[in-house]
Order: sequence, then C-alpha cells, then structure tokens
Amino acid sequence: MRFALGTSVVSAVALALLLGGCTDPSEGYARDLADRVVVGIGDDITPAYPRPLEADYLAAWAIRDPRLPHSETQVDYNVDALSWKGNSGDAAGAEIDLRVRVHVHAKAATFSSAGFDEATVVRCWRLTVFGLHDYDSLKLDEIDCGDRPAAVPSPTPLPDFPEDVEARLTEALSGASAANVDERVRAAFPEDYYAIESDEQQGELVVAIGIPSELLCAVAVQHPDGSVRSYGVETLQAGESSCSPDLYFHPVVTH
Repeated sequence: MRFALGTSVVSAVALALLLGGCTDPSEGYARDLADRVVVGIGDDITPAYPRPLEADYLAAWAIRDPRLPHSETQVDYNVDALSWKGNSGDAAGAEIDLRVRVHVHAKAATFSSAGFDEATVVRCWRLTVFGLHDYDSLKLDEIDCGDRPAAVPSPTPLPDFPEDVEARLTEALSGASAANVDERVRAAFPEDYYAIESDEQQGELVVAIGIPSELLCAVAVQHPDGSVRSYGVETLQAGESSCSPDLYFHPVVTH
C-alpha cells in the first residue's frame, strides 16, 4: 500500500542527522522515518484496554491508514503486510510481519533548510500483539525481509449491531413479559455472537443485549405503564464487567 507525503517545515530530527557527521545522512534519515512508521503502527493496533483479535484483522488495521511522519522533503512510503498468524488472545499472541519502504527524494539546500540526496531503505518487522495485556501488549522485532511478496489481508468484518438496533429492541420489548422477552429479542437478533440477559424489578422489565468480543452493549427498558425506551449502543468501560440489566438497575457511578 503506497502513501506520499509532501514538503513541510524542517524537523529537529533531520537536522540532528544531517549535522551529526553520519556517513550517509539521507539514508539515516530514511531509516529513522521507517522506525517512526512502525512505532506508530504498533501504537495504533495496541490501544488501551485491548481485546483479542485475529491476526488478519490486525494486519489489515496495520496497513489501512498508518500515521506518516512529517518531513522537510518529499517522501514516498510503502507499507505492506507479508504474513500473519494466530489470535492476540492466544498465549503466543498474534504475529504480523510488515515491510516498510521509505524513499526520500533529493532536495537542494536553501538558506533556511538542509538539502537531501535521494535515498531508499526497505526494512521489515514482526509485530507480536497480545490482546489481553493492559501493558506490554506489543513485541517488536526487526527481521530480514528476504524475497517475500506483499499479501492483502481480507478479514471477516467484526460483529456489530445493525443501524436499526434501537428500533428492533423497542419492537421486541413492546408488549413483552418476563417469560417471553428473551425469545422475542433473540428473534430480532438471531446471530450467535449476541448475548441476551433480562430482569424485572419493581414493574420495570429490562433487557441487555451485548457482543462480548467487542465490549458492545445495548439496553432497553419497559416501564410499568408499558412505554419502552432504548438507550442505544455503548462500549463497556472499566468497572462495567458485563452487559446485563444491572447496568440499568445498578449503574456504575464515576466522578
């Protein structure tokens, strides 16, 4: 996957490389840019509160829209996936091999900016992602690129709620009873990845439907007068251990 970045202000990193007496400052600068690309990718695919994901999904995420460093000369980038295996929830983690190609274009020096010779570097890394770690969720190792072709990951889309989730929940809960609400909600959301739980307290019938793998949850309540309100889809946060009616009856209060 190819990306291009235009000219911008001179960075302190480039000046340090150029003034530090390197044998080939332009190549050194290109190597530094490649480092920064893969570090940014690693940060993006290991967010806070990570969850287990298949390696093909992580590989597609890695090359989809990588953050590219600002540069004081024109730079072309190619970021390719080479291979992937495993799931980040496994003990061994998910492995993704990436290749980063950086081409620095020649630029003449001016009074206010340094010049560059043309330079190209190609570097490869193995990113091992651990989806159940709140810290140390990434292991990054530079590897030999060899003669490996680029590969294009095509992961199955992650489970998600339909756009009309609130309308479906409202219809399923309208006129429902504690005895049949689970069956009615299951009919509206038949996919296996949905988890459904309901409870009735003091005349209020509450149903919670979640996608545990994605930490997504939707809650709806039927009030004693028969009216129904859906609260839409929320992402579960720290302190909310599961998608259940307790989110309505006993909400977590944070300050």
